[in-house]
Amino acid sequence: MTPLIGVCSYAQRTSGCGAIAYELRFEFPLDAFLAVRTPKGAESWLGPHQQTVSSLSMSRLMEFLTAWQGNFAEPAVDAERGYETIPVAPAPRVLVFIETPFGDQNWEVCRSADVKTALIVMHETYKPGRHRPDLFICPNQFCYDAVEEPNKVLFPWPMQTEPYWFRKLDGQPTRFLHVMGYGSRFDRRQTGTVIRGFMAALEQRPDIKLTVHCQKPLTDYGFETSPHPNISLRMMGGPGYDDPNDVYHEGSPEVLLQPDSYAGLNRVLQEACACGLVPITTAAEPMVELVPWRECLIAPDSSEWMEHGNLNMRRHLVTVDAVRDKVLEACDWDLGPMSLRSRQQAIGYSWTEQRRAEFMKILEGLCTD
Repeated sequence: MTPLIGVCSYAQRTSGCGAIAYELRFEFPLDAFLAVRTPKGAESWLGPHQQTVSSLSMSRLMEFLTAWQGNFAEPAVDAERGYETIPVAPAPRVLVFIETPFGDQNWEVCRSADVKTALIVMHETYKPGRHRPDLFICPNQFCYDAVEEPNKVLFPWPMQTEPYWFRKLDGQPTRFLHVMGYGSRFDRRQTGTVIRGFMAALEQRPDIKLTVHCQKPLTDYGFETSPHPNISLRMMGGPGYDDPNDVYHEGSPEVLLQPDSYAGLNRVLQEACACGLVPITTAAEPMVELVPWRECLIAPDSSEWMEHGNLNMRRHLVTVDAVRDKVLEACDWDLGPMSLRSRQQAIGYSWTEQRRAEFMKILEGLCTD
């Protein structure tokens, strides 16, 4: 039997998890959405079938599951018994969590309500035995190899390519883009290294420019303001940034300079390729699954294992000199064929009828076990 699908995640498209949830509501007939607010709030996507919370407790999750099983109908008064009842619609249900269950006991809450669970797992927050969903959905091969539990499936995570405007580029690049976002912990984006490496490249190429999109000030990296006239710092998420295309088209950037030290899925690489930008990233997993081209990779100088709170991952660090050298090398690229290659790569991991059917088959399998 085809299950009813619910999603539990952030509902804010400026977060990677929120972007995944936003696309799921278009690709599938979602029946319920439990949204957890981020510091930037939560968007409303499913009307009365969406419930939004600031944090997710076991009791709050049970309230949501009870309402979902009653199809979010208002409780009815049972005339004979004299109390309110909510009829339970007889259909299997799967609640899909994106990266986190927001509480270690929430798996058991779902089981007690006879709701199956799936976790779209990201390797940096994965630790053996930490989570207990009915199924781990691994969005890339790197994550699949990391998950030790047997109840896992590899499903290379698609994205909606159509909303991203393709801009075919030509000539040699002079305009670079770096997306810091919130930056995450442990300098995930290596933003300070990127800026300093670009400043070093400016000594030889004073005509190039860099735009850094961020969601917080760069004081952690030693920059109160822009350190150079050719480096523009732009705050994301405010007025004028309702469309995700804005980041990749404002200022007409040509090359994405994104040597992340670690990543779970890396939506930024996917989105930039969809827009026709040529990406530069770190020569490490999982980035190389999305950007397999040697000329677009920066070899890490060192790697280190980090465990802190929910984070559990290996960081791959690049140097200022390596960023400088790659920027100077990129200045001689022929953008035409590389821009088309980026778009074709993005189309290759788009949602298709086949991928939608495959995902539904995975969820249906949960309900027949």
